[in-house]
Amino acid sequence: MPLAASARTRDRPLPSGIDALDRALAGGLPRRAITEVGGERASAGRAALALRVLASATARGEACAWIDGTDGFHALSAHAAGVDLARVLWVRGASGQAAKACDLVLEAGGFGLVVLDARGPSHTPSDGLMQHVPSDGLMQPRAPLPAARLARRAETSSATLLILGDTPLCGAFASTRLALDARPRWRERSLGALVARVRVVRARGAREGAEIAIDFGT
Repeated sequence: MPLAASARTRDRPLPSGIDALDRALAGGLPRRAITEVGGERASAGRAALALRVLASATARGEACAWIDGTDGFHALSAHAAGVDLARVLWVRGASGQAAKACDLVLEAGGFGLVVLDARGPSHTPSDGLMQHVPSDGLMQPRAPLPAARLARRAETSSATLLILGDTPLCGAFASTRLALDARPRWRERSLGALVARVRVVRARGAREGAEIAIDFGT
């Protein structure tokens, strides 16, 4: 592929694998930028959405990384969702070091998609002074997520950086922000599909305020 054509491909949005979401985002998740996905419920569908994006990226031949700040990545579930695990670097058990691990992966370059799972108490918003209670019961201050640094890294690496959080963590440094609300669908007293409603809170050059329903299957 000619260098100019390759450069144009790297600047095109990364398709999410969900047609309705890609239409709302003018083609997919932006490259060289942060897309932040949040939700108030514990099972808000953030990981399911990230797996859809990961499966789409690996199917397109992209090298990907999953920074597992919650130690919650399940390889069998990812494989079942269509993820080509041979194309995924899994940084496991990063906990409070997840942001640093993400920084190093972006600095290394060569990845089309980097997912940072920052759900839970590991990180606070960029302007936050929140605390959490660790297992020893002592209150400890938590460092804010270095969103500005990660945004710069994403820009220079040409990657799509997808950050999963419980609350907004990146502020103005997120190019795109999606809010999810997911609930299980019950069928004849049995648990059925996880159905999520995705709202586009922020998206440069796309349809802010758009809402999309996604059925994640059983």
